[in-house]
Amino acid sequence: MRTANVLVRGMGLSAVALASIVSLATDAGAFQHRTPAVLLHGDALQAYFSAVGDAINLDLDQLDAQVWRGFAVPGVVMEITLQGSENAPGNSIGVYNTGAPDTRFPILPAGTPPGCFAIADFHGGNLVVTVLDYQGNVVSQTTFTGVNAHAFGFYISGAGGTFFSEDALNPGRNAQILTYAGTGVDYGTFWLCFEDTPYATGDQDFDDAVLLVQPVNPVPINGTTWGRLKSLYRK
Repeated sequence: MRTANVLVRGMGLSAVALASIVSLATDAGAFQHRTPAVLLHGDALQAYFSAVGDAINLDLDQLDAQVWRGFAVPGVVMEITLQGSENAPGNSIGVYNTGAPDTRFPILPAGTPPGCFAIADFHGGNLVVTVLDYQGNVVSQTTFTGVNAHAFGFYISGAGGTFFSEDALNPGRNAQILTYAGTGVDYGTFWLCFEDTPYATGDQDFDDAVLLVQPVNPVPINGTTWGRLKSLYRK
């Protein structure tokens, strides 16, 4: 980690995205553990998990979540909770069809203003991403076609390169995104932890961007509902 910028859940959010993704289990049983575990360096990520009350062991609790197959509930909230890289303002985070790294669909595009969030809805092979301000006013809406909601991965793209949740698509076939199951009040959620420079030459701390992914039912549809939803993140 080079420059830390901690965003407390529900207060001072950088961005939130809701993706209406179909049919993926919502607990740790959806994925096996990584074997062998990926080697990490630094203590900032462990300190962050401890600070938010999640009992996560960075080495023992890694999940092999390279391919996602949809959620069993109508939506998920995806929130940036930690940015620890000077590349953060230029990083774009989204999903892609697994095995096809050129099919990238940004959910949290580079330059998303602080306080904005996005609703990403999968429907009939399309992905509709709506960016809203903190009060729920629509800023923009984009429809992507050809999205596979049943076999997708996550990516991060910026000045350091473009990296994927599928290790085989990354330089040296190295992991660039680690996933952990939430514990305690975060049970049923997933943490996605990104390394935004090549693993072999980077600092290998996986705190360049940290997302909390939480299944939500029903999908929020107005500003008032979003306000109630975001209040759930306050610690």
